[in-house]
Amino acid sequence: MIAEAIIKNGGLFIPDIGKQIKIKKEKITIQFTILDDSSTYKKDPLTEAAGILKYRNIDPLKYQNDLRDEW
Repeated sequence: MIAEAIIKNGGLFIPDIGKQIKIKKEKITIQFTILDDSSTYKKDPLTEAAGILKYRNIDPLKYQNDLRDEW
């Protein structure tokens, strides 16, 4: 079984885990493996987009004026 867990306040929360495992207990012991930790921390979209035009030959003033003309 694979379930998605939310990391919050130093702990893990697995939504609707009772329905998934069909066991009605207050506490259970689980063993888990981190499959992909890149999705656990959402990065800022602006930070992710930084540098995407770095290697393109774009005139910054023309680019700015073109954007302003659209408005």
